[in-house]
Amino acid sequence: NTGGMCTAEAAVATRKGFAAGMDCSLLINPYYGKTSAKGIVMHLESGLKYGPGIIYNVPGRTGQDIKPEIIMEIKDHEHFVGVKECMGHER
Repeated sequence: NTGGMCTAEAAVATRKGFAAGMDCSLLINPYYGKTSAKGIVMHLESGLKYGPGIIYNVPGRTGQDIKPEIIMEIKDHEHFVGVKECMGHER
């Protein structure tokens, strides 16, 4: 997991992870700091620009759900790999 509360911190951690040989990042939304849908997209794309990434939706830990509409916005990103979903089987 290379996520973080701050977008800049998450991006640096992701960049360093890939520089150290990481194959794929696990990206979460900014935890405990609720943001807009656009803010979540910008946060996730800041990590995806460095290499392959899986979006980890775990609202029980982050305090905010990454809704399917947000995933649909980033699904065509060249480094988007998939989603680890923790909202139940209905998703």
